[in-house]
Amino acid sequence: VLWKGGTYDEESGWVPVFAELQSNGGDASDHGSAPRTIHIRNVAPRLVPGEDPDTCRPSDLELNSLVVTTGEALKPQDTDLVYSTERRYREIDLEVLYFNHSTDPTQNCDRDGPALLLGPFGGDYHQSGSGTVEWAVPATDPSGVWRVLVVATDNLVDGNGRGAWQATELTDDGGGTFRGSRAFAGTSRVTYVIQAVDRRGNVTWLDYVGAQLPASDVPLGIPRPVDVAVVGTPTGPVVSGFSPSQGPVASPVTVTGSGFTGATSVTFNGTPAGFTVTTDSSISTTVPVGATTGPIAVTTPYGSHSSSQTFTVTQPPSLSITSVQVREGNAGQKNAVFT
Repeated sequence: VLWKGGTYDEESGWVPVFAELQSNGGDASDHGSAPRTIHIRNVAPRLVPGEDPDTCRPSDLELNSLVVTTGEALKPQDTDLVYSTERRYREIDLEVLYFNHSTDPTQNCDRDGPALLLGPFGGDYHQSGSGTVEWAVPATDPSGVWRVLVVATDNLVDGNGRGAWQATELTDDGGGTFRGSRAFAGTSRVTYVIQAVDRRGNVTWLDYVGAQLPASDVPLGIPRPVDVAVVGTPTGPVVSGFSPSQGPVASPVTVTGSGFTGATSVTFNGTPAGFTVTTDSSISTTVPVGATTGPIAVTTPYGSHSSSQTFTVTQPPSLSITSVQVREGNAGQKNAVFT
């Protein structure tokens, strides 16, 4: 089951019973350490427990129920002892995934999702600056990694106490690391979780690993929500260059610069073009029909910027015939020579 976020109502002043667990120690330490935000996975229990037969059951024949998480508990600060804030979900966006290899049933035996490797930013999966969070998640799986999602909240609520978790689909950079970014405005802290999906529909979460296990020595088995300090505010885009510098209609162009996250348009001398934001500093686009020679401009919710260089729109190669010679051949045949 893939969780893609949703909206929630937030209330403070709560004292959840499970978050105030008292065991043998007066400091409530016997239940071990826990993350600032406690979120439970949505799961689809298997119909038949136990081991698979040699020809494993396909997952699309097993699903008979779906356990949906309806809320979460959190502490204002990680050092607080009480989970005093409750979030009740108003809307939840889920994808329930199935897999059935009908010609080779042994392929159905794979129940494990992708492995998440060490984050490239000093062990972390993120870096932030100027109101933008950039993610890079290396993942691997024998069947291949299909998708990697970051689901994040800016921890802001409106006048009705409502906030949201939103999903960002990361893109494989070709080397097995999935990358993406998102701009945040008006917040100093972003919280996110990571999920990876293999080509058989198995989902892996970034798990919480506590410094202290509960007295039972059994891990909590919950996701790890990661808090990120967001410094500054998003800045407008800056187009610093593009490659190639010229080309005909429909030819690919890579635009480089900064502040591209959330881009709403790319134009060639004023003509709109289709595009994909690959990272905060790179956009893939193509020369649109009707484009003329001039600058390339990028627009985001935080402003617009045009390149100082000029992109030259060229004409595609054409065939030019300067002369035609008709030569006589065998009866009923003629050969023409074009030059």
